[in-house]
Amino acid sequence: MLPTQIPTVQINLDKAQEQARNNREQFLRFKRQAMEASREVAKAKGESGLNVNIFASAGFTARGEALPEAYTNLQDQQNVQLGFQVPLLDWGRQKARQQTALANQELISATIQQETLNLEQEIYLKVKQFGLLRERLLIENKPSKLPKNATTSPKKDI
Repeated sequence: MLPTQIPTVQINLDKAQEQARNNREQFLRFKRQAMEASREVAKAKGESGLNVNIFASAGFTARGEALPEAYTNLQDQQNVQLGFQVPLLDWGRQKARQQTALANQELISATIQQETLNLEQEIYLKVKQFGLLRERLLIENKPSKLPKNATTSPKKDI
């Protein structure tokens, strides 16, 4: 049974697409992927040349037969390590890493653009289908001008 009153609902396409951009998980994933690609490019550019590592530790140690004795006559221990890494020849490996990171960023950007277009097209189709659904219900609610027995095929006697 179809409803007799069909409400008029208009969906604004721009508003629907804006809501989708703000609320759909895919659009959030696109932003994350773009930020990760930018981070990888920055990391590849930043890892060229001299690398310096610094490690420091400080502490106190002592021994005793009872717990209070362990806190008397503490021995001071301090340790600092400093390391340098300088590539003398990397055979263009660092430049290749940077170019790979840039190529990956461009690929991700193109993929995001294509998937964004696909999602916007999907939203467009859903909005249009919703509008057609109301029209279809209106058509099905109109009384038919055919007689009730006109829907059955006539039988011929031979």
